[in-house]
Amino acid sequence: MSSSDATLYLTLMPHRSLGRTGITVLLLILAALCILPAAIFYSMGAWPVTAFLGADVLLILAAFWWNFRAARASEIIVLTADRLTVRRVQPSGRQQVIEMNPYWAKLHINETEDGVQSITVSSEKKSVKVGQFLPPEEKDQVASLLKDGLRKHSHFPV
Repeated sequence: MSSSDATLYLTLMPHRSLGRTGITVLLLILAALCILPAAIFYSMGAWPVTAFLGADVLLILAAFWWNFRAARASEIIVLTADRLTVRRVQPSGRQQVIEMNPYWAKLHINETEDGVQSITVSSEKKSVKVGQFLPPEEKDQVASLLKDGLRKHSHFPV
């Protein structure tokens, strides 16, 4: 199935405000800022402080690594006349594919005063939440696109 056959083709990815270059620069600045105090404390005989300063840098590095790993998650939503496919890619690379007939698909949008909180598509015995990692404004856009796309193919009023 190509994206040209699709009524709707969405690729959803978590937003990250700082790229790899930015994180590298940030960590280098942090390491540079830790070296001076570490040298001062080491020269005063308080060498254990240098270990704690080094541990700080390593913990921040680990937090950024975990953040980038989580950013590898994505969802691809493809809607054609005969199939709605949600391909979910986990940060580990494992993929889960949920397919349903759009004719029987029903869209459930949980909305509060803060915006759309969750989007669930269900059909027969299948149900899938989409865009869980998106902020409410982007969930609102995805819900609107799904609603318009499913309206063309669904049995239920969307």
